[in-house]
Amino acid sequence: MMKLLANSPRYHSRMPSKQRLHAFTLIEMLIVIGLIAAIMSIVVVNFGGTSEQAKFQLVDTFVNNAVAVPLESYKSVHGNYPSTEQGLSALLQPLPRTQQAPLKTLSNDPWGQAYRYRFPGKQNPGSYDIWSIGPDGKDGSADDVGNWESGSGS
Repeated sequence: MMKLLANSPRYHSRMPSKQRLHAFTLIEMLIVIGLIAAIMSIVVVNFGGTSEQAKFQLVDTFVNNAVAVPLESYKSVHGNYPSTEQGLSALLQPLPRTQQAPLKTLSNDPWGQAYRYRFPGKQNPGSYDIWSIGPDGKDGSADDVGNWESGSGS
């Protein structure tokens, strides 16, 4: 049986006389490495932008929503918002009737700068202004994020 199989043309086409090595060629390897590099560059660019965008979203949420309730709690007890001189640190002091502070901690913005606060507000007369000076660290620039309509400036 083996002799018959060895003489079969079909047997010889599957088993060439030279032993074939099964490996990737240099061109195939370079193509795969190039594709991986292209995919990684796309991922890095997309996640880098998302990270900065997430920082702006975090600041927007803080200045427009997160600090509003503590400020209103302060106002309900003291009759007004903290002054500019008192600043947001006034929210860390316990309120007389509850003996609890409206805020437990006050952190900096995502770029390491303290949030700015002003009462009475320049952008929100009759209320307060709260803003971050943004990644450039300059007050009044285009990247500032505040609790007022965009384009108003600080």
